[in-house]
Amino acid sequence: MCWKCVGEGRDCKTCNSARGHTKEKKPPLELINRNSLALFKYYTFLKNYNIWPIEGGLSEQPAIFIKVIEYCDLVISKFNEIEAERETEKAKITAKQHGQKQHR
Repeated sequence: MCWKCVGEGRDCKTCNSARGHTKEKKPPLELINRNSLALFKYYTFLKNYNIWPIEGGLSEQPAIFIKVIEYCDLVISKFNEIEAERETEKAKITAKQHGQKQHR
Protein backbone atom coordinates (compact mmCIF):
# COMPACT_ATOMS: atom_id res chain seq x y z
CA MET A 1 0.00 0.00 0.00
CA CYS A 2 1.22 3.45 -0.79
CA TRP A 3 2.14 5.30 2.39
CA LYS A 4 1.59 8.67 0.78
CA CYS A 5 -2.08 8.29 -0.12
CA VAL A 6 -2.81 5.36 2.22
CA GLY A 7 -4.48 3.40 -0.54
CA GLU A 8 -6.74 6.21 -1.68
CA GLY A 9 -4.84 6.35 -4.95
CA ARG A 10 -6.71 9.29 -6.46
CA ASP A 11 -4.27 11.65 -8.18
CA CYS A 12 -1.39 10.31 -6.07
CA LYS A 13 1.89 11.26 -7.68
CA THR A 14 3.77 8.85 -5.41
CA CYS A 15 1.89 5.76 -6.59
CA ASN A 16 2.29 6.78 -10.20
CA SER A 17 6.01 7.47 -9.91
CA ALA A 18 8.97 5.07 -10.13
CA ARG A 19 10.02 5.56 -6.49
CA GLY A 20 9.23 2.01 -5.48
CA HIS A 21 5.84 2.76 -3.99
CA THR A 22 3.11 0.38 -5.01
CA LYS A 23 -0.64 0.28 -4.82
CA GLU A 24 -2.39 -2.91 -3.80
CA LYS A 25 -4.39 -4.45 -6.62
CA LYS A 26 -7.25 -5.17 -4.20
CA PRO A 27 -9.13 -2.53 -2.19
CA PRO A 28 -7.84 -2.40 1.42
CA LEU A 29 -11.07 -3.78 2.87
CA GLU A 30 -10.71 -6.94 0.76
CA LEU A 31 -7.32 -7.58 2.38
CA ILE A 32 -8.79 -7.73 5.89
CA ASN A 33 -9.65 -11.17 7.24
CA ARG A 34 -11.25 -12.21 10.54
CA ASN A 35 -7.90 -12.33 12.39
CA SER A 36 -6.76 -8.92 11.21
CA LEU A 37 -10.16 -7.48 12.01
CA ALA A 38 -9.73 -8.65 15.61
CA LEU A 39 -6.40 -6.82 15.79
CA PHE A 40 -8.07 -3.61 14.66
CA LYS A 41 -10.80 -4.16 17.27
CA TYR A 42 -8.09 -4.45 19.95
CA TYR A 43 -6.55 -1.23 18.64
CA THR A 44 -9.88 0.50 19.18
CA PHE A 45 -10.10 -0.86 22.74
CA LEU A 46 -6.57 0.39 23.40
CA LYS A 47 -7.21 3.89 22.06
CA ASN A 48 -10.70 4.32 23.53
CA TYR A 49 -10.42 2.49 26.87
CA ASN A 50 -6.67 1.95 27.39
CA ILE A 51 -7.22 -1.83 27.40
CA TRP A 52 -4.39 -3.97 25.95
CA PRO A 53 -5.20 -7.29 24.22
CA ILE A 54 -2.81 -9.07 26.59
CA GLU A 55 -2.58 -8.01 30.22
CA GLY A 56 0.47 -5.89 30.92
CA GLY A 57 2.06 -3.16 28.90
CA LEU A 58 3.58 -2.60 25.52
CA SER A 59 6.40 -5.12 25.98
CA GLU A 60 3.94 -7.98 26.63
CA GLN A 61 2.06 -7.48 23.35
CA PRO A 62 2.67 -9.59 20.22
CA ALA A 63 4.84 -7.97 17.55
CA ILE A 64 1.96 -8.03 15.06
CA PHE A 65 -0.16 -5.90 17.39
CA ILE A 66 2.64 -3.33 17.67
CA LYS A 67 2.64 -3.16 13.86
CA VAL A 68 -1.14 -2.68 13.91
CA ILE A 69 -0.72 0.23 16.33
CA GLU A 70 1.92 1.83 14.11
CA TYR A 71 -0.14 1.28 10.96
CA CYS A 72 -3.40 2.58 12.44
CA ASP A 73 -1.68 5.64 13.87
CA LEU A 74 -0.11 6.30 10.47
CA VAL A 75 -3.42 5.91 8.63
CA ILE A 76 -5.23 8.17 11.10
CA SER A 77 -2.46 10.76 10.86
CA LYS A 78 -2.57 10.65 7.07
CA PHE A 79 -6.37 10.88 7.07
CA ASN A 80 -6.20 13.96 9.33
CA GLU A 81 -3.56 15.50 7.05
CA ILE A 82 -5.71 14.91 3.96
CA GLU A 83 -8.77 16.36 5.70
CA ALA A 84 -6.79 19.45 6.77
CA GLU A 85 -5.59 19.92 3.17
CA ARG A 86 -9.17 19.63 1.91
CA GLU A 87 -10.40 22.18 4.46
CA THR A 88 -7.58 24.57 3.47
CA GLU A 89 -8.53 24.22 -0.19
CA LYS A 90 -12.21 24.84 0.61
CA ALA A 91 -11.28 27.96 2.59
CA LYS A 92 -9.15 29.25 -0.31
CA ILE A 93 -12.00 28.71 -2.78
CA THR A 94 -14.49 30.39 -0.46
CA ALA A 95 -12.16 33.37 0.10
CA LYS A 96 -11.57 33.68 -3.64
CA GLN A 97 -15.31 33.56 -4.38
CA HIS A 98 -15.99 36.10 -1.63
CA GLY A 99 -13.32 38.40 -3.07
CA GLN A 100 -14.82 38.15 -6.54
CA LYS A 101 -18.29 39.08 -5.21
CA GLN A 102 -16.91 42.21 -3.51
CA HIS A 103 -15.36 43.47 -6.76
CA ARG A 104 -18.70 43.38 -8.59
